[in-house]
Amino acid sequence: MTSLWRLFTATARQFHRRTALRDSDRGYTYAELADACGRLAAVLRARGIGNSEPVLVCADRGADAVVATLAIVAAGATPTPVEPGSPATRLAIIARTCGARHAVVDDAGAAAMSTGDVALTHVGERAPDPSREESTAPSRLAYVLFTSGSTGVPKGVEVTQRGLLALLSGAAQWDSSGPADVWAGFHSFSFDVSMWEMWRSLTVGAELVVLPRRAQVDAGHAWSLLDRYEISVLCQTPTAVRMLGNQVEARGIPPRLRRMLIAGERLDFGSLRPFAAAVATGGLEIWNLYGPTEATVYSAGHRVTAHDLDHERRSVIGRALPHVRLRVPERADDGIGELWISGAGLAAGYCGDPALTQDRFVGADTAERSYRTGDLVRDIGGGAYEFVARRGGFLKVRGYRVEPGEIVHAVCAHPAVSQAAVAVSDVLGFGDTIVCTVVLRTGCSVTDLQLRRHIAQLLPDYMRPGRIVFAERLPQLPSGKLDQRALQMLIDDRLRNQVHS
Repeated sequence: MTSLWRLFTATARQFHRRTALRDSDRGYTYAELADACGRLAAVLRARGIGNSEPVLVCADRGADAVVATLAIVAAGATPTPVEPGSPATRLAIIARTCGARHAVVDDAGAAAMSTGDVALTHVGERAPDPSREESTAPSRLAYVLFTSGSTGVPKGVEVTQRGLLALLSGAAQWDSSGPADVWAGFHSFSFDVSMWEMWRSLTVGAELVVLPRRAQVDAGHAWSLLDRYEISVLCQTPTAVRMLGNQVEARGIPPRLRRMLIAGERLDFGSLRPFAAAVATGGLEIWNLYGPTEATVYSAGHRVTAHDLDHERRSVIGRALPHVRLRVPERADDGIGELWISGAGLAAGYCGDPALTQDRFVGADTAERSYRTGDLVRDIGGGAYEFVARRGGFLKVRGYRVEPGEIVHAVCAHPAVSQAAVAVSDVLGFGDTIVCTVVLRTGCSVTDLQLRRHIAQLLPDYMRPGRIVFAERLPQLPSGKLDQRALQMLIDDRLRNQVHS
């Protein structure tokens, strides 16, 4: 079997003079990128790094993070991306959970990791002699990504090289990307779509442009960058594409954009109407994709048609991609059931958590190992599925999977808080927003600002509530369980009142 590094270096040899990677500050040809990664890999190996061990990548958005990731793979180790803006306690938990002894950092990452026990290698370090060959034993894992955990501890998903290679190989059947394309590196490196953006572009001879963090929150800036860099392939979450659609209505579609891949949340096809004319003429290809981190980025896909944009109200996620199999073992009378995924795309499991791995990845002792997604789907015929809802107890916001329990755990750690509950609301019309309802202890008080400062010490940006609602009590069902529907109504009413007050 080939490896990710060998796949990349084969591409680099073929397209050595083409631009491979750039950001606002620097650029690399394929030859220069392979050389830089090989020299950094030699530094890592000289420090005893290899043998599949996890190595943190703590770098701001830019080309450096890509160089670090590729170099770690070249050294035979496993990249584990973390955000420099994450609280020090979270970084320490991640390092301890995966057993990381080293991190590759830029200046921002070095500052974030300065108080930890992890040895640091700066991404700018280079061995004097190039070393482009992978270690004799490539890592079994492609990367480890930490997602939100319901107990307050993040979960590390161990994605295999076999799974990512299978995705990349099968992509030739549905993704027509090639050397003429320019890809946007749009997403945070702690979000698995960034791994697809990186490895797909750099193994077909395309150019990858890493966009700054501002592009994720400022659609006007994002549109301008898509135009400036002549981006032809763009990955988006439904929330981001809705904001981009507002820009498209005013400014048109960025001239070179030809392919848009959407995933991470339930897609409302109506939000794509600003792109309808381009889809109808064939000038823009849009895919609605589905996949949990535990199944290597994408597992199912549906190419969106002009008819869909006018008539389809279901979130059609389509058919299984070539490297996986989808099935619904048990269905209710309405045809809805939990989706299970099997095949080469499955992750190895959860880092350091065999019990959770055994619970979610079933059938390890049979020929059909499967991942229980916790997502409810409906078979709509022809092997295609409609996404209905999530049953697994987690939320998807801007593409990130968020365990409400981890947010509740962080909020309730404040001494003034008695109870908390989390929901997502779009009532203000600005996209899905995490809203936390808080009940204070008798005789205690805390301001919104004080609580936000407390939360910022424990949770990364994407998990922090956009709104905080204070209530006298949480709504309950007769069973004593949280009444989620009543909670949603309470939150929506409070937010509407805040707007009108």
